[in-house]
Amino acid sequence: MVKLNSEQLKPIESRNLESSERIEITKILSSDYVCSESIQLIGDDLKFVVLVELIYPIPAVAELDLAHPEPIAIVYEKGKVGLLAPKLKSERKDFPRDLPHLNAVTDEEPVCFCVTRSDLNAFYNAFGIEGFVKQLANWFKDAVAGRLLIDGWEPYPRPTPNLCIFDGKYLQEKATARTKSLSTCIKGLARIIAPAKDCVCALVTDFECEMFQVNTAKQNGIPFLSAPWLYLAPRQANVIEKHGSTKIDSAEELYALLESMELAGSFRGEITRAENRQNGVFKNGLVLIIGVRRPLEIIKEIPGLSDGEARKIELLTYLVTWEKGVFDSESFKVQGLAHVASSNAELFNSVSGYRKEENQILLLGCGALGSQVASNLARSGSSLKSVVDIQLFQPHNAARHALTPEFVLVPKATALAEHLNRIHNTQSTESCNGIIVDITKLDTKNPEKNPENLDLDDYNFIIDATADPLVRNFLCTFPLSEDTKLLRCEISNTQRFSIVSVEGANRNPRFDDLYAYMGIIALNEEQVSKWLTQEDKGEEMLVGLGCASLSTKMPNSTVAFHSAAASTFIEQSLRTKDIDFSGVRVFTTDSDFLPSTNLVIGVDAFEIHGKSTHCEYEVRFSQEVAAKIAGVFADNQVTECGGFLYGRWDTKLEVVTVVFATGAASGAYESVTSLILPPAGESEEEKELLRKCGSHLLPIGTWHSHLNGSSQASAIDLVTLDEMANDSLAHPRPAIILIISSEGIRAYSAVPHSW
Repeated sequence: MVKLNSEQLKPIESRNLESSERIEITKILSSDYVCSESIQLIGDDLKFVVLVELIYPIPAVAELDLAHPEPIAIVYEKGKVGLLAPKLKSERKDFPRDLPHLNAVTDEEPVCFCVTRSDLNAFYNAFGIEGFVKQLANWFKDAVAGRLLIDGWEPYPRPTPNLCIFDGKYLQEKATARTKSLSTCIKGLARIIAPAKDCVCALVTDFECEMFQVNTAKQNGIPFLSAPWLYLAPRQANVIEKHGSTKIDSAEELYALLESMELAGSFRGEITRAENRQNGVFKNGLVLIIGVRRPLEIIKEIPGLSDGEARKIELLTYLVTWEKGVFDSESFKVQGLAHVASSNAELFNSVSGYRKEENQILLLGCGALGSQVASNLARSGSSLKSVVDIQLFQPHNAARHALTPEFVLVPKATALAEHLNRIHNTQSTESCNGIIVDITKLDTKNPEKNPENLDLDDYNFIIDATADPLVRNFLCTFPLSEDTKLLRCEISNTQRFSIVSVEGANRNPRFDDLYAYMGIIALNEEQVSKWLTQEDKGEEMLVGLGCASLSTKMPNSTVAFHSAAASTFIEQSLRTKDIDFSGVRVFTTDSDFLPSTNLVIGVDAFEIHGKSTHCEYEVRFSQEVAAKIAGVFADNQVTECGGFLYGRWDTKLEVVTVVFATGAASGAYESVTSLILPPAGESEEEKELLRKCGSHLLPIGTWHSHLNGSSQASAIDLVTLDEMANDSLAHPRPAIILIISSEGIRAYSAVPHSW
C-alpha cells in the first residue's frame, strides 16, 4: 500500500518556518505552474514538504489521461532547503508506475519524478526551485503527449552509492549474438569492495570463468572479496515494453522480474551448480546482472554501451547476499547497484567531449614523448591498434615515461601496449598490439615476413615519435595509400620547443620536405634557429657505462607539456579529416620552460621533378621558391637573371629538396643569352640564412631565366651543372639548376662522378 507524504507528516504553521523555507515558498508561489491556493506545508524532524497542485500545459494531442491539476509533493531534507535539491513526488496513490522517467522506489513509496539527466543538485543550484517546477510541468506535458521517450529508451536512474562497474557493451553484444531461441548465461568473478560506510561496490573483472572461486585480498589498500557474478538475458523474442519503477529489494520481487523473462530457472540452476562445485564454501553471495530486452535502443547519452540491436538491452544489477553458511533459494537479501561503465574508449570519448572516430592508428617509437602521447590519446578515447619499438624499458626511462618501474627490462612496445589496454580495459579483439621491430628493417614488399605481419598499409593514421632520421627517411620511401595520414612529433634537445609535422595529401609535402623547411622557420623563430645551429645543445648525461648510453637531461614536466601540446593537435587531426592541413606546428617555451608561443605554419605541396636523362636525383622545391623565381623573372625581361638555391639532399632517397632561392644576384654578368653569377654566400640574404640555420641548409645549385620561351637546358647549362656537381672533392654533393621561361620551371640535377 502506497503511503503518501500527506498521510505521514504533520502540518507546519507558517510562523514556525525558517528564513530559507520562507524564501523557497515565495519562489514556488511565483511560478506560473503552481496553483497558489493549493499550497500546504507539512513535515517532521527529517523532512520539510510543500504540497502543491501543478498546472501544466495540455498538448494538442493527448495519449495519456492524467489529473489536471496534478497533486505534487516537493520533499526537502530538513535544514537543507535552498542548499540541496528536493525530490518531486506524486500525491496520488494511483499514479501510473510504468511511465518512463521515474525514479525507482519501493511499492510503499509514492512515485518519484525524474526531471533532469544532469546532477540534481547542479540543476537546482543553476535554476532554483523555479526551474524544477518548470521542468516538472514539461514532464507532465510530454507524458500526456506520449513523448517521454523521443530519443530512445531511458533506464530508470538508481540514485545509490552502491556501484557495479563492468563492460556493458561486451554483455549486450554477447546476448545479441545468441540464437533467438536461447537465453544467455555468462559467469565470472567480481571484486566486492566496501570503500566507505554503507557503500558497496562491485568491479566485474574476470569474464567467462568458473564463478565459484572465492578469496579475499586488497585493492589499493582496501580489502575486497573475490566473489562470483552471473549475467542472465532472455531469448530475443522476450521483449519487455513497460517500464517498471518498483525498487527491487527482496527475493520475491527479484524472482518476479526473472519469471517475467523466463530466467528464474536459470538463476536457481546456476546457484545450485555453484554450491555443489564449492562443497559448501559458497557462502557469501554474488553479483547478478540481468539483461532486459527493450523495444528501443538505450539513449545515446549513456556511454560504454553497444550500438544497434545490442543497445536495446537494459542492464540491471543487484548484489544478492544471504546469511553466512546458509543459502535459501527463496529467501535472500537483494541490494540494487548502479551500473557504471568500465574504462573504455567510448567512455573516454564522452568524458573528453569527442565523438567516436574509427581510425587504425600506428605509433612508431615508444619513448618518453611517444608513450605520453599514446597515453593522452587513449585517455581521450582514441584506440591505438599497434605500437612499435625495438628497445627495452630501462630504469632511467621511468623518470619521464608513461610507464612505471614495474616494466623495467620489458620491451617498450610490449609494455606500452599493456599499459594502453589497461586504460581502455579492452577485450581481445580491440586491444593494442605491441610489436618489437626495427622499423627501418621492415620488408615493404613481403609484409607477411615482418613481426606480427606488420604492414603499414593496414593503418590510416601513422604517428612517428622516434625522432630518428633513419625512420623519417624510411617512411619517405615506403609506398602508402592516399588515405594514410602521417604525423611526426619530436622535442628538440634544447627542451625549448617541440614540433609536429603533418604530411600533405598524397604525401606532398613529405617529412623530408618539412624537415628542410625548418630552415625557413628558423629565420623568424629564435628557438628553432638555436636548435639548427646547435648554439644551445641542451645538457646530456650518461645513463650507462658506454658512450652509446648518452641521453639528454629533460624533466618529466617538460615532456608532459610538449606531449600535451602535440596530443591536442594530433587529436584535432584524427577527428577533422576534412581539414586538409599540411605543414608544421611548433610549440615553444620561455627561459623558465613555461608555454610561450604556438606557431602554425602551413606548407603547400612541393613541385616535384622526377629522375630523367638530365635529372639524376629527384628535385623537390617549395611553392615559395617557385614564386620567388617567377617574381624576379617577371621583373627582368630584358636580360637573363638568376640566383642561388639552398636546401638539403639525401643520398639514400636520391632526392634534392630546395626551400630557399635568392633574388637576382648582385654583381652578376647579365645579357640576353647568358648569365655569370658571383660566388654563392655573399649576399645579405644568404648570410642571414646561414647565420640562422647553420648547416641545415646549404647552397645546392642555381636558377636562371631563358628569354627565348624555352626552359630546355642548353649545352652550356649542362656543362655548368656537371662542373658544380664535381667542383668539391672534399665535400661532394649533388647540384641542381632550375631554368625558368614563359613555359614554366624545369629542373636538372647531377651527382659527383665518384658517386
